[in-house]
Amino acid sequence: RIRLDRAYGQKKAAEVYKKIDEQLVFIERFNLHNQSEGLRIDPNIRGPNGKSFLGAAITLMKPNLLDRMKRMGARFKPTDEEDGSHPLVLAKAARDRALQKQKDIEAANGDSSQVNARAETVKALDGMIETLGKMSSQLRAI
Repeated sequence: RIRLDRAYGQKKAAEVYKKIDEQLVFIERFNLHNQSEGLRIDPNIRGPNGKSFLGAAITLMKPNLLDRMKRMGARFKPTDEEDGSHPLVLAKAARDRALQKQKDIEAANGDSSQVNARAETVKALDGMIETLGKMSSQLRAI
């Protein structure tokens, strides 16, 4: 595996976030302006690689995207569980990695700001997992 330069990775993540945000703005406006005609764009979009926008929100660590998509009615497909791309699975795996990284930094007597940053990441992922759990239970109730 080739390691990416951190600044490059952050730049690309910001670009992807901006594109997703633009798409969501378009969907929100379209749905608002076409409400009377009964036209609606489904927010359950997948990118060219097949990854859902919900999955991208988790990968990008953007709880605000996740909350926004939930309000728009986004849902994940039960089949996502089969290939490991289920947003809840992705969020739990990301949380486990962040928690392990936090423990590794603490064990190495690392910089407290790094430990605090990892703790904030874990906390954000816990919130995302809670949101996804609620979405999952709502889906099962349907």
